[in-house]
Amino acid sequence: MQEKINIDTLYDEKKETSWISKEDYRPIYESIHSILKPKSLADAGCRVGNLISFFKEIDKINVLGIDYFEYNKNHCSELIKSDFLVHDLRNPLQSNSGYIQNQKFDVVVSTEVAEHIDLAYSDVYISNLKELMADDAKLVISWADSPIKDQHLNPK
Repeated sequence: MQEKINIDTLYDEKKETSWISKEDYRPIYESIHSILKPKSLADAGCRVGNLISFFKEIDKINVLGIDYFEYNKNHCSELIKSDFLVHDLRNPLQSNSGYIQNQKFDVVVSTEVAEHIDLAYSDVYISNLKELMADDAKLVISWADSPIKDQHLNPK
């Protein structure tokens, strides 16, 4: 079993944090919406689910948000609570009793997540993304390349 990550090492709740603002995700939503035109979308590492909120609210598509922290599910929009899975992406999705087997998406997003996953678990992380993808799915991924002590364990 992996060591539990302390949210306090990642977020300082006393500061204004841009990841809370839904509007910060509008340009990402607009780009994915206009270029990929998803009929379904999963966001692995969704934080409070701002991106999937746009797709659910505006496009009315099937969405799934996955995040490590129960805190983030507790602070997400009511619109997406039932589409939010708390899961450690260092473990196979199949190990989570809340995961619906064989649920596939035509777009899978995972931005600024991989660098937080130790190299020893990279294969599981990638397998999880593949597990979510339909046969003809598109993957939108970004991987930070700057090391940050105790946060970016696997910069590329």
